[in-house]
Amino acid sequence: MAQAGSPGSPSFDGVQLGPSTDYVELVREQLKSGSVWPSGDSGSHQGVRRAIDAVEGTPAERHLLDALLELLGDEDAAVRSGAIHLAWDYADKVNAEILLRALNDHPELYEGVKPVGLPESYMPDLAWGLIQAMNANPKPDAQVIARLRRAAEDPDNGFRVFGGLAAHDSDWLIEHASKLVSQQPVRARIILGNLRTPKRREQFVKALANEPPGFRKDLVGAIAEKVSNSSERERLNAILT
Repeated sequence: MAQAGSPGSPSFDGVQLGPSTDYVELVREQLKSGSVWPSGDSGSHQGVRRAIDAVEGTPAERHLLDALLELLGDEDAAVRSGAIHLAWDYADKVNAEILLRALNDHPELYEGVKPVGLPESYMPDLAWGLIQAMNANPKPDAQVIARLRRAAEDPDNGFRVFGGLAAHDSDWLIEHASKLVSQQPVRARIILGNLRTPKRREQFVKALANEPPGFRKDLVGAIAEKVSNSSERERLNAILT
């Protein structure tokens, strides 16, 4: 919990978070060494997360989030990794356009740069960390969606953005379903689970109705898992038989 400090200046774990605080330096030091808000073995980024949550709804929360965005381009890969991780965690509170601009303006800081202190299964490189943070944004704009479309076509990691596109760009996703799924049932499962309406799910399944029998059989299994309404399941299964 945040503690009261001077008027208008809460503190967290003894650290003042007021108008004169250097938030960028504070967050940078925490992400680099974990010394500002020690968080045991859970990673230095966890200390920043605790601070943000403790001051939710105050000006200090916005200052902390803005500091994260500024640190996306930090020279230290560990700091960048932590900032990207947290930008993803708070995707509903950060501007996805800033993430896209960072990636476009300085790709050398992210593309092929492995995350520090995070598994590659979570974030193959820092570029994908930014892309996944954009994908998690609840209101992506047209430029962000265009970048997510490009990402979706990546043969190895495109599946990472299927959830966001299913929610915000389902027409395009369904139109390119066969190419994107590429006869991989796990990819179809991701998309099916994120399409929001029966109509969209039906359009998606119809787009895959001519896939090989083995794939269609696996898709029936995905329908059984992801579609709760029995009438809808029967209708979708009939398309595949």
